[in-house]
Amino acid sequence: MRNSKKNNSPQPFPAGPSRRTLLKGAGSASAVAVGASSAGVVVDEWAVDNFVHFGLDFIGGANFWVHTDHKPIGAAKMDTFGEAPSWGEYWEAFIPRKADRSNTSDIQKTTLPNTNNYLELDPGVKDSFGLPVTLLTARFRENEPRIAAFAQDKMEGWYRAAGATHVLRFGLGNAMGATTHVYGGTRMGDDTDTNVADRWGFCHEIPNLGILGASLIVQVVQGIRLLRPKLSPGAPPNI
Repeated sequence: MRNSKKNNSPQPFPAGPSRRTLLKGAGSASAVAVGASSAGVVVDEWAVDNFVHFGLDFIGGANFWVHTDHKPIGAAKMDTFGEAPSWGEYWEAFIPRKADRSNTSDIQKTTLPNTNNYLELDPGVKDSFGLPVTLLTARFRENEPRIAAFAQDKMEGWYRAAGATHVLRFGLGNAMGATTHVYGGTRMGDDTDTNVADRWGFCHEIPNLGILGASLIVQVVQGIRLLRPKLSPGAPPNI
């Protein structure tokens, strides 16, 4: 998720998934609308177990996203970093002059399963077919903000090295967004009374019905796991 926030002056934000920066002397006012929305770079060095966790207070990690696109509407929502108000003629002059000198990075992180995050049938709301809709009860727990704070420290190092003059943090928040990637909900297990599918993803109730999709996934692990050989004396690498 790409976050933006308008303020009249730089403010400290709680640890969260995004960094917005202002780069000194980068770009020009003529290159405001450039790049595809998906254009950018993903870094997996701090995803899953691709790095040493000794001394850290979280499980898992995150992949870091840096987007290189600039769009007019997105530019209009950029922070002014205290250099202009958030409206009026000074703001109007600031945007085309600084739009392509700002950049945002964000993360997709490990989210651990928790018994207090769950799906149920809504007792009062039904869809157009008269069936109860799914009610989602979920929020980020202790592990997720810790990953986000770690990621922000790494991101700030990038931007400071690139010559950023201002760096702002955006809060992770507690509520998962309505468009967050949804997974889980189809419980897997041998007990037919408490599970929908068996360990292979086949439905207990209907013979030979295989279930495919994210509903079988109970935990999200972001990033590409780097394959490392496990060596033993006289044995070839086992990857």
